[in-house]
Amino acid sequence: MKLFQFTGDGEIVIVEKSKESEGVKVKISKALLSPYDMHLFSGKVKANYPVTPCHMATAIVSEDNEELKQGQKVILNPFYKEDEDAQDHLIYGKDIDGFLCDFISLPHENIIFMQDIKEDDGIFLCYIAQAIAILDSLKPQKGDYVAVVGASPIMNILAQLVLYYQGIPIVIGNNNNLLNKARDNGVYYTINATAESPFQRVLAITGGRLAECSVYMASENISSNYMLDLLQEGGRAVVMGVKEGAGRSEVDISAVYKKGLTLSGITNYAGKIDGAVNILMQGILKLDNLCDLVISIEELDKVKEMLTQWSADSGFYSCPIIKIT
Repeated sequence: MKLFQFTGDGEIVIVEKSKESEGVKVKISKALLSPYDMHLFSGKVKANYPVTPCHMATAIVSEDNEELKQGQKVILNPFYKEDEDAQDHLIYGKDIDGFLCDFISLPHENIIFMQDIKEDDGIFLCYIAQAIAILDSLKPQKGDYVAVVGASPIMNILAQLVLYYQGIPIVIGNNNNLLNKARDNGVYYTINATAESPFQRVLAITGGRLAECSVYMASENISSNYMLDLLQEGGRAVVMGVKEGAGRSEVDISAVYKKGLTLSGITNYAGKIDGAVNILMQGILKLDNLCDLVISIEELDKVKEMLTQWSADSGFYSCPIIKIT
């Protein structure tokens, strides 16, 4: 088994490891790099380096077993518990070796058969599960305005789900390319924070009421203050992040007590994987334009160049898919 590992200082090393004997054996076909992986690459996350990254991947079953046949395409669930009594889920790519490898053996419960799901859609399973966790916390009502602070791929998915549940998303970003993608995927209201005042635009869009709900992702390259400034009295805000994520977001919390806001944080979305599979099977999301880049793992120099550039920019503007060949 070949592992592609991040050393934490901007390098990628290849490690050979004997194949594991237990579990369902699969060959990774595509792995999706996330903002967390970007921080692993640059060493901004505390980890036991070297680390095999990636918690989002699709694969092909490499051996027949009781329920799956060789050659079947599957999605990988990155969450598992070492035993039933464990408090927290462990995560591939964070707590143990992730999916940036050629082969891996996983427990059967981590294998999701891609019936009626396209492979290039299935790889976004975790982003969809995160978006569901956010909406389950916010509980937006029909017709509520939801200020989506950031226009990265996961926020694009979130805005589409807000539309599906009959809310009205307003996507605020500072990258025209990403804002155009949100519009292409059905989001009517987008705001470029570098060219206009988000507060004034949201005030105009909502008829002076401001938004009922707002969302901020800790990895977004945009001011976190917008999530509170754009809320009306009694509004609800959610911050989504990873417990060991890099850096801190500074926000003026005076709006919380001045406007009686509710501010919640989410790090765990393991229980939303089944709901994400259901969303994928319904085919209600437009995901084709979220990935600008597909790189073969053999092109390690290109992978390193991309991650180095994004780490320097402190931004994550695409969903780079790594093909394992």
